[in-house]
Amino acid sequence: MRNRWILLVVLAIALAFVAGAVRAVDQYKAKPLDRQNLGVIDAHSTVQTQFVVLSGWGPSDSMHVDARGGIAATLSVTVTGAPAEFHMFLEDVANDWADRPMRPSSMIVDPGSGTVSSSFTFVAGVRPSNFTVNIMWRSPTGAQTTLTGGTLVVQYGSV
Repeated sequence: MRNRWILLVVLAIALAFVAGAVRAVDQYKAKPLDRQNLGVIDAHSTVQTQFVVLSGWGPSDSMHVDARGGIAATLSVTVTGAPAEFHMFLEDVANDWADRPMRPSSMIVDPGSGTVSSSFTFVAGVRPSNFTVNIMWRSPTGAQTTLTGGTLVVQYGSV
């Protein structure tokens, strides 16, 4: 009798695990990233130790997307000079331009004594709305860092 009880408990736990996995898969299928935008990033330099808007990628001139479910933004950059740190955030146009940071909070690119290219993907879950995708950057050391160019590929669920 005790063995049956143990077997029933193990089966109940396994069933709960499978049900949770099915819900997670259903949640993904219900919110596919079915749209994509591409932006080109021009060369810029900075010595600012505080985050500043990357020219051309701020609130008034950045990429606009009508999205729901999720946004994945892959930032690819080539950097020379001192290390550069990048931060991405969304502005919710329909909700008084409220700022929303994307995760993880930042990406650091350290070219050492040369030039290095690096890519990183930032993500955010969103409710249906119109958003701007914004890039900020800084030189954590205060020495000049130069972004020689890059791209931003944003994938999102259509509204």
